[in-house]
Amino acid sequence: MTDLSHETLRKAKEIAPWRSDLTWWVILGEGIILGVVGLLILVDVQRANANVALIFTAALAVAGLMQLWAVTRGQVPEDLDSLVSGRAAIAVFAGLSVLLLYFLGNLTKGTGLVLVGLASLLYGLLGLVLALRTDGARRRSALIETILFSVVGAMMIYTQFAGARA
Repeated sequence: MTDLSHETLRKAKEIAPWRSDLTWWVILGEGIILGVVGLLILVDVQRANANVALIFTAALAVAGLMQLWAVTRGQVPEDLDSLVSGRAAIAVFAGLSVLLLYFLGNLTKGTGLVLVGLASLLYGLLGLVLALRTDGARRRSALIETILFSVVGAMMIYTQFAGARA
């Protein structure tokens, strides 16, 4: 094998979901979450968009809570504390606001799309800054989150303002 093949194989083993350094309950949790999302889509096709959006919103809030937890436990370098805390606060505020409005019956489609869309874009852009200021696994994680949340946020805002054309 060439050096490139060895490097590609090594990288693939690093990001594989069945890595030996992952505990079984993490993989089980991911499987359960994906199974629930799939069932929600299959059972209620008419509300599939809303259900997936709510799950994405919950994921945004959980990501923010996990980052706040990491900051409070001192797992984030001191020079990144304010950046990670601000990013986490945006995620938690938007996620919990939308979920609260939904469960109270006061959430409109436009409000949800704009609030989560803007929060996702800000979260993603701050993730880009975080990625530029870190290295290694933390950088890779920040880049993945940046791409995911920025793209979804941009799509939500586009959908809101493009109207029926979207």
